[in-house]
Amino acid sequence: MLKFIKVTLYRGVNVSDGFFDVMEEQSKIKSIIVEKYFDSWVKIIEKRSKQFAYIDLFSGPGVYKDGNESTPIKILKLCIKNNYLDIITVFNDKDRMNIEVLENNVRALPGIENLKIYPQFLNNAISHDISSYFKEKYKMPSFSFVDPCGYEGLTYDLINSLTRDWGCDCVFFFNFNRVNMALTNDKVEDHINKLFTIKVANRLRSEIKNLAGDKREELIIKELCYQYSYNDLFFVLPFKFVFKDKDRTSHYLIFVTKNSTAYKIMKEIMWSVSSTHIDNIGSFSFKPNNSKKNTQMNLFSQLDALNHSLDEILLKDFRGQSLKVKQIYEKHNKNTPFVLKNYKEALLRLEEKGKIKAFPEKRRINTMGDDVMIKFK
Repeated sequence: MLKFIKVTLYRGVNVSDGFFDVMEEQSKIKSIIVEKYFDSWVKIIEKRSKQFAYIDLFSGPGVYKDGNESTPIKILKLCIKNNYLDIITVFNDKDRMNIEVLENNVRALPGIENLKIYPQFLNNAISHDISSYFKEKYKMPSFSFVDPCGYEGLTYDLINSLTRDWGCDCVFFFNFNRVNMALTNDKVEDHINKLFTIKVANRLRSEIKNLAGDKREELIIKELCYQYSYNDLFFVLPFKFVFKDKDRTSHYLIFVTKNSTAYKIMKEIMWSVSSTHIDNIGSFSFKPNNSKKNTQMNLFSQLDALNHSLDEILLKDFRGQSLKVKQIYEKHNKNTPFVLKNYKEALLRLEEKGKIKAFPEKRRINTMGDDVMIKFK
């Protein structure tokens, strides 16, 4: 049974386990990604739907002890500031103390009373029952944030239920470090099976035996992304985080959507917060300043952007075709690290070298608009 929590307000709560003592760099970037995408998502959705929802299944208390605000408070502040007053917001945490402190922090927000539907607070462990609940309860466009500390509660069925219909997008935390170890641990076999499905989990257990390091990581992320793309019907975008004090991967944020525009928006956001850019190509990763980890883009299996020129790839893939710039981007960018800016820069270089024709030819210098027609030779 789902537990809706009636909260007694109080101050000075000692939130458990120390995780929310200090907001680390990785958590700040994670929050920025979710907040920026949410703001873009609402602006599109509210034009087409009277009801829509934001769902946070592992919400935490909303404010770290060092005073930094986490995602729930930031999202609600955006709603108040930008008059997203029709939204349904749902916050869940299985830790009763976390949800009580979050309620306290939410009630203290100036303007929270202006929301037409007051935020809902749940105190539940994430299970199959709650997955079914969200599938039936919120039959409307929704943006969901699934951010468990480990991987318990994160399942293929849960993400499926949260991305089922039009306008339903999801970002989830994938604890690569712990999952990597758990794949060969019989004691947590059931959790891993539910995360990948039994078929994929068993295949991974077999194939990773002879792999180590980056190759093992690449295979796990590739299989995860393909699985959650539902046989490549959805768009899936991973963003890597490196440990602040170790030279290896900690976790990923994984974005899942059915919509190409949503994919484009999130790709631009993840590109903007990437800690490394080479020739304007983002690493789609974040490493703290004191980390030595080399986060090359090995997750986009179709292209290795560091060894191949996008110019050459476009000439090969679109030989003899005529398309607008925006059509080239839409047809080509899936499962690549390239954003629209990269395509426009490549096309300008090709035009300068005489490798393509761009119409109209007379344009402002060094510009390549979305509707410019490109003729490949």
